[in-house]
Order: sequence, then structure tokens, then C-alpha cells
Amino acid sequence: MFRLIFMVQALVYLLLMPAIHDYMDAVYRPPLLFSIVAVFFLSAGFVAANYLHPIQRRIAITPNQKGVLVLKPRRVVIFGISLLAMLYAYVSFSNELWNRRQGSELMAEIYGNLPLIELAILRVYEIVFIPVAVIYLFGNVTQISRFIIISILLASLPFMGIEDSRGRILVIAICLLSFVKIDSFREFFTKNIKIYGFMLFAIGAFLYVSAQRIASYARLEDYLFNEIIRRLDGLNLLSELRDFGYINLFGSFDFAMFGPLVSRISFIEAGRIAKLEGLTSTKQYYLQSVLNTNRLDDSNSVILDPLYFGGLAGLVIAFVALGYFIARFDRYVAEGKIFSSHSGLAASLAFITSFATIEVDYFGALTTFIQNFLILFPSLLLMLYSQERMPTGREGRAAFNTANDRHASGTKSLTSRAP
Repeated sequence: MFRLIFMVQALVYLLLMPAIHDYMDAVYRPPLLFSIVAVFFLSAGFVAANYLHPIQRRIAITPNQKGVLVLKPRRVVIFGISLLAMLYAYVSFSNELWNRRQGSELMAEIYGNLPLIELAILRVYEIVFIPVAVIYLFGNVTQISRFIIISILLASLPFMGIEDSRGRILVIAICLLSFVKIDSFREFFTKNIKIYGFMLFAIGAFLYVSAQRIASYARLEDYLFNEIIRRLDGLNLLSELRDFGYINLFGSFDFAMFGPLVSRISFIEAGRIAKLEGLTSTKQYYLQSVLNTNRLDDSNSVILDPLYFGGLAGLVIAFVALGYFIARFDRYVAEGKIFSSHSGLAASLAFITSFATIEVDYFGALTTFIQNFLILFPSLLLMLYSQERMPTGREGRAAFNTANDRHASGTKSLTSRAP
């Protein structure tokens, strides 16, 4: 499912919106050739993963295996998430972080001056939010525990700045939909009422935020251009860098672009200073250090980092790798292995929460993946325990019975040969 979602994003952000922006702005000329290359090699990564790792629909069971191991949440998780959600709401409200539209400069100052414990509460809850939602929506849990956890998560959403952020709504929707098997999406969509409730909430929140934005514009055309077309143009910053001569086919190999990533290490002084200066991503490095502007934000996408650093070769390698791992993630979901191991679940959740949207900085998303995995893996070890369960479904039972039949046949054959 994630392949479909990400490819749609690639077509919209890298081709459709830049082309419309080009049509509406006489002086704007996006480098669409780079977009075509990126989309082509993203598709090549999909194909490579499918060829190298064909899907395994049957459950492999050895003769001596009684069932399969699945991960289930411990009972204490409900209490832990409830406590963490309350602490998160308190920290967010006391620092006015529920309103994230106060300006990038003010947000950078607030986050830079937060005590380490409060920053840890914010980061940990925002990292485990999607994993907990996935576990209780798609995992083997009771209906009452699912209801309690989902209610807690929904109640905490206003404190995450969701009232002013359509992007956060989109990220949550993409992350959850990515764990739906693409071959059973239609059945899930028609028979599972949970998806309709979530869709109604997401659409309602999106329309509410959009209505607030429209009110600040004199004309609808201005709103569409600034909030839709220019906002979804993933080549906007890339085009500006190209116009000033900072993009070339062979790359810049500018290692200084990795400096802002130190902001991810919150407990060192360099990380705190980077937050105070608003220099926390490669995008901000381009805006402040390369282009020498005072802007802290602009529309961007994963295409810029590898192209700026490694040129055309970097772009090809980065998008083949991205397509490959997206397809591998989909394979993992389709084969029903998500809840089979702590490390596999942690890697899957870290990957999807890092690369869910194409708007992220490529190298920043890689560091986010490492950061999220290092937090999620020990968290999942504490939250989930392994339980043996008989395989379900026609194919699972068939594989299980076949294994038992072979075991019985082999035992009988050995017995008949015994002296």
C-alpha cells in the first residue's frame, strides 16, 4: 500500500504541481527532467525489490513448531500511554505548543529553551504515537483496550498542533493506511467500520484547518496558489538553488550540509544551539547558509538532498534505494510479518514514520529513522510480549497441516523401518 501512496505523492509533488506552478508563474522554470529521473528510478527500486524478494504468501512452519509467534501489548501499556499522554498535554499547553502557527522563529526559540525532560516527553510521545496506534488498530488486542487507547490518542491530538496543521493530519493518515495490505484494501475498506470513522475525522479536521486558512486571503485564487500549488511543489527550493548555480550534474559534495543534523542530539550543547538558531535541517541550511536568506521554511521534497550533494548519480542511487525499501516494507506487511518480531516491527515503524511524506529532507529522514529505531526498539521490548498462536486463514492452516502430515509420514516411515 505504501508504494501506491508514495508514488502518488511523487507524481503530485515532483511533476503535477511544479508543472501547474510553471504555467501560473511566468518567471518560474522547475527542472522537471530531474523529477522524471527520480520517478523512473523510484519505480526501478520497486521492480528490483519485487524481483529479488518474491512474496511468500504461505506461512512457513516446521514439523516441530506448534504455532507462530505474535506480539501482543502488555496490560501496563494502557496505564503508561495514559500517563505519557497527560504529561504531553501538560507540557504542550504550558508552553503554548498546541498552537504551532506562531512562526518558525518563535517555535525554534521555544524548543531550544525547553528543559531536557520536557523535550524528552514531547519527542517520545510524538514518536510512539503512530506505533501505538498501529499496534492497537491492527494488532491482536481486545476491543475494550483498543477503544481506550484510540480514545486517549484522539484526545491528545489538539495538543500536537493538529488544529493548525494539515500536514500532521496527512502524516497520521499515511502511516496508518500504509499498514493495510494492498490486496485486501478493498475488503478492509468495505467491511471495516474503523476506517470510515478515521476518514471522517481526518477529512473534517482537514476542511476545518483549510477554512481557517481561506479566511486570511482576499481571493480564492490566492489561497489556491499559495496554499495548494506552491505548497505542494516539491521543486520550489530546488529551482531556486538551480537558478543561483548551486545545482549541477556532478554534485557539490558539500559536507557542511550535514551540520544541522546535530540538532537531533538534544543532550549536547551544539544541538541546543542549533535549535536556538533555527538551523535544524538541511533545508534550513540551504535557506540560511547557501542562499543567505532569513527564511526558515519553504516547500521542499526528498529530491533535493541527494541531488545537491551527489548530483545525478546521487539522485539515482537515493531513489533506487528508497523505492527498494518501500517495496520491501510492503512485502513485510503483505506477508503478515509485522507483529512477528520486535526488531522487525521497530524497523517498519521507524521507516514509515521517517519517510511517510515526500516533503521530508532525505538525509534528515535517514537520521530520523535511526533516532526512531533506537527509541522504538527498547520501547517495544517493554510494551510487547511474544505469544504462540495457531496460524489462521486457509493458507496458514494448509501450510500447518501439510507440515504435520509430512511429520507424521516421516515418523511412520521411520517406525516401519525399525527392526
